Amino acid sequence: MGTIYNEYVPNTWEWAVSRIIVHHELDWTTGNKTPYRELYKSNMIPVIARTAWTELKDSGIDMDAHEMIGLLAGKQHDYGHANIMEHGQHGVMIRLWDKIARYDNLQRRGVDPENESLHDTLKDMVGYCIIWLMLGNNTFTLPLAGDK
Repeated sequence: MGTIYNEYVPNTWEWAVSRIIVHHELDWTTGNKTPYRELYKSNMIPVIARTAWTELKDSGIDMDAHEMIGLLAGKQHDYGHANIMEHGQHGVMIRLWDKIARYDNLQRRGVDPENESLHDTLKDMVGYCIIWLMLGNNTFTLPLAGDK
């Protein structure tokens, strides 16, 4: 997996996401069982992403790095940069907390969601972690490959 970013156009949004996935080994099983809220409070963003990705795989959603990049790039296409750039990492942390709180609430109560699936919530958690890391390394505003 160490060179997946070689498969993407350099200096594009997709390339930057692939480098985050490789650098932080997100497409990898952690075995971590620490509650998401504790990881969040400790600012352990890459561990949140790895744990959520592992939970997806353990539940039968075998999403590889290329599928995650495609999902995130598709959402980035629809949203653009402005919604995230308005509030930066702080705004991403609030969005991530909303997903963690939703996930924990549904799990604690043992009820099925009425709207988006728990799988979608886990994917969103991974995505917000990647976006947070991209903001940190100044790659979030790179163009999508189709926009170059």
